[in-house]
Amino acid sequence: VILVGEMRDRETIEIALTAAETGHLVFSTLHTIDASKTVDRIVGTFEAGDQQAVRTRLAACFRYFISQRLVPKNGGGRVAVLEMLKSTMRTREYIEKGDGEGRSLLDAMRDGELDGMQHFDGELEKLVRGGIVSASLPCISSRISRTLRNSGVPGVLDATASLSSSCFPRSSCASSCRR
Repeated sequence: VILVGEMRDRETIEIALTAAETGHLVFSTLHTIDASKTVDRIVGTFEAGDQQAVRTRLAACFRYFISQRLVPKNGGGRVAVLEMLKSTMRTREYIEKGDGEGRSLLDAMRDGELDGMQHFDGELEKLVRGGIVSASLPCISSRISRTLRNSGVPGVLDATASLSSSCFPRSSCASSCRR
């Protein structure tokens, strides 16, 4: 098992990727806004000519990308909202080929609940419906707001901002493991 504090540069990412490819369980952090941006950051660290090879390597060895956001709870404190991207045939293909028309990692997470995947909007919606967080948070997307308003949840703003950096700190944890 290898724990890499944070992958900040190409050399560190290359070492972590090689370790994962050789059968080591690798845990690391990377500061990004969500799982798909974590993939983009890892791939984007490499030169354009190397990016397709990195996509192929990453798709072959990752097991999960887990992103976390801390959101203010009703009554004080914060609650962690997790986004989980699991390695499946579909997600491996999307990582290898990149997001494109009709193909995104967010779509795969939305459709992959039975596989254990979850996405931020879905988890935030559950927390609002459960009364854990306020529907008026700036991090509640307009899609969630429409859904909540249409189902009669009180306290939903008519116009919401998209993700705001003032809403919560964020960091992502990328983990890879044996094939």
